[in-house]
Amino acid sequence: MKKILAIITFALIGLVVTKNEETKHHIVQHNTQKVTVVKMPTKTTKVVVKEIHKHDPKVDKIVKFMLSVNHKLSKDEAIMIAKTFIRVSKQENVPLQLLLAIAYQESHFKPYIINKYECVGLMQINRKVWVPDLPTSFLINPVHNIEIGAAILRHYYEKTGNWEEAIKSYYGRSKFADRVYYPSVRRKIMLVKAHL
Repeated sequence: MKKILAIITFALIGLVVTKNEETKHHIVQHNTQKVTVVKMPTKTTKVVVKEIHKHDPKVDKIVKFMLSVNHKLSKDEAIMIAKTFIRVSKQENVPLQLLLAIAYQESHFKPYIINKYECVGLMQINRKVWVPDLPTSFLINPVHNIEIGAAILRHYYEKTGNWEEAIKSYYGRSKFADRVYYPSVRRKIMLVKAHL
């Protein structure tokens, strides 16, 4: 049984402190972070921080799909990436299925991959072409990587007027983009749609 000990509210920060009577753990909750303070037998204190995942069926489906492609991705990281895809899709007005299909095509949902051409992260952003002044350490961050990838797709969509040409341009206009890359992304869009 949990007993609320205190609720402390600062200007922008709300903390809720609860005590689990069975385990004698104190749990401090702040926004989406949950910190469990555990009293150890040696009188030391261990702090465990976990992301609270509010149940969202769309996030859950994206996470399940990403983990089916990349088994090495942690569930917590997959949740964060899925939420980022959803947010960025709305912000940049890029179809969610398209963003996921590009990430699947480019990196198989491996967030920290860098290829020999210095294409970086989930969306395989070509650093030399798009952001030469930004360090790789910034670009490999999955949140930044998805944001920049979506901005590139939006740029090409505005330039060409349709998503097919935007996808081909994302790869780089070539016969390979026309014959291989675009059809492969289309198949992945269908796979993503089937899972969502």
